[in-house]
Amino acid sequence: MNREQKMAWMFIAVVALAVVAFVVAASIMGWRAATGSFGLFGLAGFAPIIFRKRPGGDIVEADERDRIILGKSSLAGAMSAYLAVGICCMVPYFLYSHQEKKTIPVDVLPLVFLAACMVLFVARSITLLVLYSRNSGGPDASDETSKTH
Repeated sequence: MNREQKMAWMFIAVVALAVVAFVVAASIMGWRAATGSFGLFGLAGFAPIIFRKRPGGDIVEADERDRIILGKSSLAGAMSAYLAVGICCMVPYFLYSHQEKKTIPVDVLPLVFLAACMVLFVARSITLLVLYSRNSGGPDASDETSKTH
């Protein structure tokens, strides 16, 4: 497993931890107070430090395939976050318009940003792991060299 895959697994674990902490805290304190549990998402920022490159190694950091996978997974994450922003903006609109309310509480607005960030990192991580597993050369991968000879 390379560095990017390890970081992707850490991102998924940290998001899962933050969501579980939110659900537990929301059941105890209410959802407004429980949004502080999303601060645990900041632990994902330590992934580049934990999985840093070791000095003195002669291992290739990334090749063309790695760059393509990173590009595709980043694009998937960005487009998923864009979709999440659209959904998070329209859900309060539909909920409050049926209740004849003309305003949205300010407490709801940071949740749009939180949802977009979490969707970006989770979608990027899942896409990265799927693309690496598809191209891993394992038993499910086809042997291209035997087809060309």
